[in-house]
Amino acid sequence: MLNESLRKVSKLPGPTGLKLWHWGMQVPTRPLDTYQKLRLAYGDMAYCPWKNRETLFLFHPDAIGHVLRDNHLNYTKGRDYAEMKPLLGEGLLLSEGALWRRQRQLMAKEFHHARVETYRAIIAEETNKLVHEWKQKGTESFDVAPLFMQATFDIACRIFFGQLLQQENQAVKDSLDHETLRVSKRIRRIFNLPRRFPTLENRRGEKAVAELNKLVSNIIATANPEANNVLSRLLNFKNDKGEALPARLIQNEVMTLMLAGHETTSNLLSWTVYLLGRNHQWQERCREDVSGQTLVNCLKESLRLYPPAPMISRLAKQDDLIAGYHVPAGTNVLTLQWVTHRDPVYWQEPEQFNPDRFNRPLAHHYAYFPFAFGPRSCIGEELAMVEAQVIMQLLLEQTSWKIQEGHLPVPVHHITLKPANGVWIKQMSH
Repeated sequence: MLNESLRKVSKLPGPTGLKLWHWGMQVPTRPLDTYQKLRLAYGDMAYCPWKNRETLFLFHPDAIGHVLRDNHLNYTKGRDYAEMKPLLGEGLLLSEGALWRRQRQLMAKEFHHARVETYRAIIAEETNKLVHEWKQKGTESFDVAPLFMQATFDIACRIFFGQLLQQENQAVKDSLDHETLRVSKRIRRIFNLPRRFPTLENRRGEKAVAELNKLVSNIIATANPEANNVLSRLLNFKNDKGEALPARLIQNEVMTLMLAGHETTSNLLSWTVYLLGRNHQWQERCREDVSGQTLVNCLKESLRLYPPAPMISRLAKQDDLIAGYHVPAGTNVLTLQWVTHRDPVYWQEPEQFNPDRFNRPLAHHYAYFPFAFGPRSCIGEELAMVEAQVIMQLLLEQTSWKIQEGHLPVPVHHITLKPANGVWIKQMSH
């Protein structure tokens, strides 16, 4: 039982009164700036007891490590993830308890090192198409973000489903954009109308979910069970009792793979191209280093500055102690990569692009967590890094680029961290 002499929730650092309302208005419209300002205003944590949405923002690595690893059994996926439930159901990203453990064990085989290595050929084939399209642009300025989104989507479809979704391509992307935008807005609002309430946002979102479910059902129905891909292995799976996976669970996993299997890698590539375009000397250093470690460090530094998932949400199941403070059951707890990755306490000149920082030990192990850590860390981390390395290596071998003059990409928290206005570049002689 918690010692009653410990400081109570009312004494947790954070805003009250009109300041609480002010912060609540800032989060939906300027989340990234607001997270950083909360850190400056309140220190290592900030408690915001908004009605029906009590939220504790954590910025200190020790507190982050406590929630994500040391006491992870006390934390489920946060309320924010519940907004994805209509789309992803009980897929690996959202499931809990025994169901999650079974799914994690099953899906881990698809992302094991040996299996990931077999995907390299597919990644290289699709990257060659990307390089060709990139070189065809000549000296004109162009936005790399949609090119990466297309390439990583095609790679994911071939790896996971054994097919390209050419006819449905734009419909899939439009539907995913509509629904993820709705989810991101609902996550940050203090108050939401029910999903069934017929607002324009809800009508578009429900239509997008229906279209995506229809597409996924078609992917499953037309899959070849004899093929060598993730979906075929899900369809052929039998547990120790000889039971197949429920159809609804396969649907949820396919939807999860479609959503999570390409967008984060696409964003990692876009931000890396931006950073290497601004810091051209690092392109040369990557080409000169045959070991590939310089490129890996550049990708890590990109993940530090522009983490694909800028926050992680958890929900306390029972009362807990974090840094000596009583955190009651039911509190929504947010860990913020966007803030901790840029904290000058743990990172020298944190706003500077300096991949060499990864040649020495980190100031704090839990100060860097682009893929989270602990039992619920991102299962696709190795695949994402291998894919990014293969793509960037082939691009660096055949192209050179700089950022279009005057262009500054604007990061926006839209489930993942996207460049809202793209990443516009111009090719250079190579």
